[in-house]
Amino acid sequence: MVLMDESFDYLYCTERWSRVSARHLSEHPLCQYCLERAIISRAVLCVPSEGHYVTALVSLCVDCAESTARAIEAYGYRCDIGLDGYPCDPNHPFNRA
Repeated sequence: MVLMDESFDYLYCTERWSRVSARHLSEHPLCQYCLERAIISRAVLCVPSEGHYVTALVSLCVDCAESTARAIEAYGYRCDIGLDGYPCDPNHPFNRA
């Protein structure tokens, strides 16, 4: 699971992506990963979720985009913990058991 695939980098420079991401951010202005942890944070970045380009988008703040991207690239899952004390990512090894 990768947030941004290098083979699709050229798509992020297109006018169509600008329109799609701007519309998504206007409809979903808060960071979705922060909301899972009950934190209110303004999203400034729109990225594809789990490689689904333009069909499943995620609004993220800068901090979540950087830390989540690093965790997903290193481990294959997000490492953040929800309010219930359990990992938020369904791909986390704890949630797969």
